[in-house]
Order: sequence, then C-alpha cells, then structure tokens
Amino acid sequence: MIETNLFLHCETEIYATKENIKFLLAYANWLVVLNDVADMCYFADTEAYIEITSEYVVDTLSDEQHSEKIDNLHHRVYSYSDGLKRNADIDCKYLEKVKETIKEDIGLDFQSFIDALSYFSHSFSDEIVNKIGSNVFRGACNELLNDFLMQMDGVITKEEALGIFNYLVVAFENLKTENGKTDFYLPIGKRRTRDTRFELMPLVKVEDDIVFSPITMNQLKREWLNGIIEFVLPYEIGMKKTKQLLQEWKNSYEKQIVYDIENVFKQEKYDIVKHNFELKKLSKEHPQWLGDYDVFAVDINNRAIWIVECKVIEKVATFYDMYRQQNRFFNEHKEDEKFQRRIDYLCENADKVIQELGCEEYIGYKVIPYMCMNKIMVSRYKEIGFPIVSYSELVEIISKSKNIL
Repeated sequence: MIETNLFLHCETEIYATKENIKFLLAYANWLVVLNDVADMCYFADTEAYIEITSEYVVDTLSDEQHSEKIDNLHHRVYSYSDGLKRNADIDCKYLEKVKETIKEDIGLDFQSFIDALSYFSHSFSDEIVNKIGSNVFRGACNELLNDFLMQMDGVITKEEALGIFNYLVVAFENLKTENGKTDFYLPIGKRRTRDTRFELMPLVKVEDDIVFSPITMNQLKREWLNGIIEFVLPYEIGMKKTKQLLQEWKNSYEKQIVYDIENVFKQEKYDIVKHNFELKKLSKEHPQWLGDYDVFAVDINNRAIWIVECKVIEKVATFYDMYRQQNRFFNEHKEDEKFQRRIDYLCENADKVIQELGCEEYIGYKVIPYMCMNKIMVSRYKEIGFPIVSYSELVEIISKSKNIL
C-alpha cells in the first residue's frame, strides 16, 4: 500500500478514515494472497488454484488434504523454530568479516549503519520532530543529521552520516525495479533481486524534511542483524562479497551440525558413532561413488543403524524464494537422490557393514535415515523416502529412540 502510494505520488489533504484503511488492507491482503498463489501455481501442480468466476471474481483455492499438511507444517515450525545450536567463536569470527565485506559492497560502515537505525528507532530528540501520526514523525533533515552526529560524538564524519541517511531515503521511481529492470507492477515476491523497497529504505524525503516511523526503523535493524545470523541478506544485488562470506559461514555450520549430532548419539550411549564415515575405508568392495555418511550410529541392542545427512540452508521470506530454493535443492542439485542412493546401498548391505565393524551379531539390522536441517522444510516437488527434520526435532527423536525401539 505504502509503496504504491509513493510510486504514484498520490498527495491529498484528505485524512484516511478507519474504514478507508480497512478497505485498503483487505484489498492489499487479497493482492498478496493472489500473488502467492500465482507463484504456487507456477512452481507446483496441486497445492493451490486460481478460479475466475462468471462474474469475473478471482478466487484462490487450496486442496483440502494439502491444507491439513500445511497446518501440520505450521505446528512443527512453531514448535521447533530454535534453529541451529550456535557457536559463539564461529559467529564472532564471521560477524567481524561481514562488517568488512558490507563496507566493500555498499560503501557503508555497518556498525554506523546499525547505529543510525537505532537512532531513528528510539534516540532522536523529541524537540526537533513533529508527531504527525501513530508512531510517525517528521523533522528537518539537517537537524536530524546534526542530532545524530552529536550523539555519535565523533565516531562518524558528517559525510559518512549523510551517506547513511541518503541510503535510507527511498527512491520512489525505483520501487518497481527488480534486478535492474523496471516492471509494470510491484514485484513483491522478488525479494533478493529487489534492493529498492520501502522496508529497506524507510525514510521518506518531503522537501527538506524526513518522515519516518521508529517501529519500521527498528524492524529494519532486526532484519539486517537476524538475517545475517541466519545467512540471508535483505537483498543480494550488489552484495556479492557479503553473500560469498555468508556462504562460507553457512558451510562452517554444516560441518558443526555434524559434530553436534554425533555428540548427541554419544551422549545417548549408542554403541558405534562416527562422522563423515566412508564405507570404502572398511572394505574396497564398497563403491567409490557412495560418498560419506555425515553421521553414522549403531544401536546393537535394537539392531538399528542410524544415518543422518546434515544440511544448512538459507531461510526464505517469500513463496517465490521458497520454490526457487526447493527447485535447486530437489530438482537441480538432487540432494535427496544422492542421500537416497546411500540409504538404498546400506539397506542392501547392512549385515555386511555391521560384520565389518566387528559386531558379533550382525543379522537383521534396520536402517533409520534422517535428513537434518537448520529449519523445518517439506518437499513440495516430489515424494521422498526419508524424513526431513530440524536439528531440535532430531535431538528429541534420538533422545527418545532407545525406549521406543
């Protein structure tokens, strides 16, 4: 709603009533749902449908059985949303590097940028602004700039502060631009390739004044900080070095999660626990193409072999990004098929592997496979033959397993 109004330069002295706002919110919500369902229809065959009635009313429909699956997914997301087990040493190391790459990518000092967002969130002087709405303020740009510089007390130059202020001022004419190309509509789903968005640049310049909302500024601060911690940027255009660094950071956690899960099995007293385990090291008869099992654990008493494939993937904010991510994961890179080949081979050769590991009784072992991720994810493209669970879900499953088996 805000972006459309800014792009069209709609200015009037009419004050919007609550009924006006309710109508606009309902209409905007319908457009967002329509946009999301359009992405679903484009990427998947059966999740949702768009129906145009004889009265030219556009309805969005979903399959009832699929709706039940979505409800179950939502329950899992809210119950197991704690993500990775964080490592302070890894995080501190990469956070310092992120400050350097952001400076190289967009020319701003990251700490000063966050300080500016904090300033507009709660530190600005009440004496130099006018409250013009519910949590909306207006003040002269120069006065706000000088107030910010005074609070920073020499940490930042006026030129650097002005650069941050200008960066945060939304350019109305670029709101429909995505990946350097101007579209005829607001491409709200193209989050990564759309760097001019009101949520990213929430300062509105009106003549020599700035209009801003402290809540919006604080939300932007959280999006940068939380996003970086979760290895995802608010946008990726012009952020090549920072994106590469976040990939390295993510890879560090992909290694870390292997050791964390290995330790969980050890704490639960599993008889044999290995990480990055290659069967060809047991015997040359095993094929080279098999690769390694990220975590391999044996429960002799219950005759079970647990194998865990560990993946750390970026979190997403739109249906478009989610489907693109799933398409890469399942269709392009075929990560599920690679793991399934390792599962199938072990199922066929479980007794032989157990014997090679030195166990006296090696007949009748079952294979229990899991793919473990830093977030909840279900395959929307195809049926897969093993569960995909979050780290916290797997820890709970392992801790309960011996009693259940």
